[in-house]
Amino acid sequence: MRIFTLIACIALLNACSSVMQADSSIPTDKTLIDRYSAKKVVFSRLISMSDEDPNVVRIAQDFTWVKGEKKSGEMGRDRPIGFSIERWGQYRDIFKELDVESGLVRSESGNLIMLLAETRGIVPSGFTKGYMFTRQTNDCTEATLDDVELLADRKFACRRIDENWSLYIER
Repeated sequence: MRIFTLIACIALLNACSSVMQADSSIPTDKTLIDRYSAKKVVFSRLISMSDEDPNVVRIAQDFTWVKGEKKSGEMGRDRPIGFSIERWGQYRDIFKELDVESGLVRSESGNLIMLLAETRGIVPSGFTKGYMFTRQTNDCTEATLDDVELLADRKFACRRIDENWSLYIER
């Protein structure tokens, strides 16, 4: 009986350790802010590129969503991507440089652009942490987003880091 209890405890500790290690890889606010500060010009270039392609509302490594078109998986490979393959390569290079490899989401109005720095899991238990560019009033007031438990009873929180820029975490 003691052996089974011991094995169960070891398995539980390993599972908890794996979860804790996974959470430790979530980028901290400091990491994201330092990256933003060091690469402001590249962040601005990405927003300008998105503004030049206003009909493309989602850009990822392997798919795009074009306003008015069906979403990925609803059409064959012949669906429009919204820009040239070369342009898509430029986006991918910038995503890699900024470490937002999950890409961006743009509101149809263009007033809000989200850069996905870290995504975990799937709805409803997953979350995303990243950068938010907005041309509207920014009501982000959190002091830190480093505690994922901040979302225990909410779906969204944000922290302003510059005039039009914030960090966000979303469930």
